[in-house]
Amino acid sequence: MEDLIGIILLVLGLGMGIGFTYFVTKDRVETAREKAMTESRSQIEALNENIRYKEGTITDLRQQLEGLHKERTELIEERSSLRQQLMTEREKLKEQVELLAKAEERFTETFRSLSYQALDMNNRSFLALAEENLKKFQEKANMDLESRQRSIETVLQPISSTLTSLDTVIKKVEEDHLKSTVQIQEGIRQLSENELRLQAETAKLVNALRTPGVRGRWGEMHLRRLVEMAGMTEHCDFDEQMSADAEEGKRRPDMVINLPGDRTIIVDSKVPLTAYLEALESSDEETRRSCLERHARQIRTHIDDLSSKKYWDLMDNDPEFVVMFIPGEMFFSAALEIDPQLIEYGVSSKVILASPTTLIALLLAIAHGWREHHIAENAQKISSIGKELYDRIDKFRESYAKVGKHLASAVDAYNSSVPTFQSRLLVSARKLKELNVTVEEEIDDVCEVEKTPRYHQLEEGR
Repeated sequence: MEDLIGIILLVLGLGMGIGFTYFVTKDRVETAREKAMTESRSQIEALNENIRYKEGTITDLRQQLEGLHKERTELIEERSSLRQQLMTEREKLKEQVELLAKAEERFTETFRSLSYQALDMNNRSFLALAEENLKKFQEKANMDLESRQRSIETVLQPISSTLTSLDTVIKKVEEDHLKSTVQIQEGIRQLSENELRLQAETAKLVNALRTPGVRGRWGEMHLRRLVEMAGMTEHCDFDEQMSADAEEGKRRPDMVINLPGDRTIIVDSKVPLTAYLEALESSDEETRRSCLERHARQIRTHIDDLSSKKYWDLMDNDPEFVVMFIPGEMFFSAALEIDPQLIEYGVSSKVILASPTTLIALLLAIAHGWREHHIAENAQKISSIGKELYDRIDKFRESYAKVGKHLASAVDAYNSSVPTFQSRLLVSARKLKELNVTVEEEIDDVCEVEKTPRYHQLEEGR
């Protein structure tokens, strides 16, 4: 009996534990939902921070290149100035040497003239006097020449030292300039190679994107990447390349996103690039604006085309609008700059224009809605299981109550048979013992059972 009561208490405790678990799980679900929203915002902020960091790195590299160009120009100007100073000093030195040579020539000519005149005017006496005077003059001239040579050496010594220092400085400057030039040339070469590779890849991409089929696959690829980033994988929350039947044939959107509650959002990728690429290649402002206007008109044409398909009339679950995905912020912003009414025009035609930024936000919101939907479904399942468990416990209680009633009947039957056993069977058995019948143990009296089963009933609403 005590074991049965323990089992009943265990079952009741299990039911109360399930109810308590349901209320605790509800709070945890709310916490998980807030955490998921915070993580989504953090991911978007991290992407924006990464874009700003890359833009800052490009600006720093450009500033460094401009600084190297400026330093190279300054070194070239300094080298030219030093060479000009060296040439000026050399010209001055050359002029001084020429002056000394001319003075020596004039001295020789004057001496010859005086000698001829002395010989003509006087014979030996004048010649002797001339020789004496010549000796004195030669001595004086030699003294003057030595003095001038010392003066010239004194003047030229600082110049020579300056020229030597200047040559050393020029050599060092030329070596530094050569190193800087090599570094600059290497940097320019790498930049040129990178630019050539980038131009080649860009040209390949542009040429490829001029083909409609390639543009379509490129747009679908961007669409798939955004869907994967948002967690809306192909086997979970969206169907790619679904078809809808119409009177004039099959209409196939690029993607149909399933929403909770059997609702859908149709997404069609459009890549209007022809006019936009022509605008980028144009150098004339008027031609560029004309191409951008044509680009905006192409987007309007795509809006009209999507609106005319009327997917909302073809799908069973009646989508309320169509999302036109443009896989490039620059394509979208260029069209809005020319035609600011594009968004309003699309809304009036049940076509919502979406760039990668807006579409990823929409997909993240839908993914969050699916998570909430799954949480609600799980809560509903828990409630259903709890109700089923409650009903089963109630049925088990009824069966258990029947067991209690049968136990009570058995106790009553047992108690009613005890007097018969005591007055008839037990008395006869004890008489055998009085007649010296050998027995191992004496028969004890049988007592009535006074305990009765307790009945439990589940309270309504528990």
